[in-house]
Amino acid sequence: MSVPETRDITFKVLGFYDEQEREWNAIALEMDIWGRGKTLQKAYEELEDLVLMQISFAIYQGKPEMIWRNVDPIYFQHFTDVVSRQLNVIETSYSKYDIKNLPYPSPQVIAQKRKEFTELA
Repeated sequence: MSVPETRDITFKVLGFYDEQEREWNAIALEMDIWGRGKTLQKAYEELEDLVLMQISFAIYQGKPEMIWRNVDPIYFQHFTDVVSRQLNVIETSYSKYDIKNLPYPSPQVIAQKRKEFTELA
């Protein structure tokens, strides 16, 4: 069985500071997975680990449908608002939210993580 090309697949990620919790959040919007940290970079790093773990576990279980689960639509709206602000080149550069695209993990990285699940079983 050949491994599908994944290099062009990305997840939309929304980052923001939660004043109440006093921590940064990074959300993979198509997966409803949240990374958290003391900095936005730490939240992104945790999110990358969690995304890899979820994808690898879904493949290990033979249930790829476990990968996709949309977050509450309001977060997609925040993402879209930031993109619109950037495209319109609005004078203000301030936004409460940060956005980025998280690349789908490579097949090799997924295979290694999947191997770890097999070793634990």
